[in-house]
Amino acid sequence: MKNIYLKIALLTLLVGSLVTISSNAQNVTKVGITSAQFLKIPVGARSTAMGSASAAAVNDLSAMYWNPAALARTSGSQVHAEMADWFLDMTHNFVAGSFQLEDGAVLGFNILSMDMGNFEETTYDFPEGTGRSFGANSFAVGLTYARNLMPDLSVGANVKYVTEKIFNSTSGTMAFDVGTWYQTPFYGLKFGVSVTNVGGKTQLDGDDLILPGDLDPDNTGEYRPDTKLATSDFDLPLNLRVGFYWDELRTENFSLRLALDANSPSDNVQYLDMGAEIGLLGDRVFLRGGLPNVGMDDRVFSWTAGFGFNYTLNQGLGMRFGYAYQAHEYLTDISRFTFGIQF
Repeated sequence: MKNIYLKIALLTLLVGSLVTISSNAQNVTKVGITSAQFLKIPVGARSTAMGSASAAAVNDLSAMYWNPAALARTSGSQVHAEMADWFLDMTHNFVAGSFQLEDGAVLGFNILSMDMGNFEETTYDFPEGTGRSFGANSFAVGLTYARNLMPDLSVGANVKYVTEKIFNSTSGTMAFDVGTWYQTPFYGLKFGVSVTNVGGKTQLDGDDLILPGDLDPDNTGEYRPDTKLATSDFDLPLNLRVGFYWDELRTENFSLRLALDANSPSDNVQYLDMGAEIGLLGDRVFLRGGLPNVGMDDRVFSWTAGFGFNYTLNQGLGMRFGYAYQAHEYLTDISRFTFGIQF
C-alpha cells in the first residue's frame, strides 16, 4: 500500500506540474499562431492508425515523439524508420534508435523531418518566375532518456533542437518533451501523461530579409543602403496529452486493445484521440483503427486505419512493419510506412 501511495503522489505531482505548464499556453487559443507545425504531424504507423491515441499505448521508438517515458518499456536495442508522402510533393520522415544502459535506463536518438520540395521563385518584377527555384524544410533532432523508477512507473525526457528553413532564411530553438507512464492496479489499465514542445520562440532570419532601399529617394547620390525586414517570433505548438490504454482481453490467437487520449494544445481547443487494435495469430498480425482530433476546431482528418506485422527470428532478432492510412476531408489521403528492428 505504501508503494501505491508513493506512486500516486509522484503522478499527482507530475501531472500538476504539467497542467501548470500547459495552462500558460491556454491564454492564446487561436488556430495558426504557432510555428513548427510539422511537430504536430503524428509519427509511427501503429500510433497513427490508432487515431494518435498514444500517450499510454505507444510501444515502439515513436515513444520519443508521443511520450518519452514509454521508451523505458521497450527492450533490447532497436532502430526505427518511417516515411509518409504528405500533400503535393512533401514528405514527412522519422528515424530513431535506442539502446539499453547498464543501469536499466534507455537512451535514444531521433530525427524528425519535413521536406516541402522545390518552389519556383517569383518576384514583383518577374511574376512569371526568375528561372530560379528554392526549397523549404524542417527538422527536429532529439536525444531521449527514460528509466523505470519502479516496476510499473516510468519517466522520460526528450531534448531537441527544432529548425525550419525556407530559401536562405532559417529559424531555430531548443525544446524538450517530458512524460510519465504508469501501470495502474485497476484491471490492467495503463496511464500516460506527456507535455511536448516546451521551449523558446522561433524567429526567421537570413539574407532573404535584406532588400535594397533608399532612405532619401529625392537625393540623386549613389548611396543606396540595404533594408532588413523585421519578422515576428512565434511559440512552438505546446501540447498536454493524457492517455489511457487497456489491453487485458487476450487469448492464444486473439487480443483487443483500446486507447483514449485527451489533448490540451496551445493553438486549438481541447480534443480527444481514440483508437483500437486487434491482434491475431499470437500477436503477429494486427488490425488498427481510430478517430483523431475529435472536438478540434476545423478538424480535417476524419478517421484512420492500418495494419502491422511482427516477426521474431530464432536468434532473437525481431522485425516490425506497419502501415497507416489517414483519411482527409478535403485533400489527398495520407499513407505512412514504418519498419523497425529489435536485436
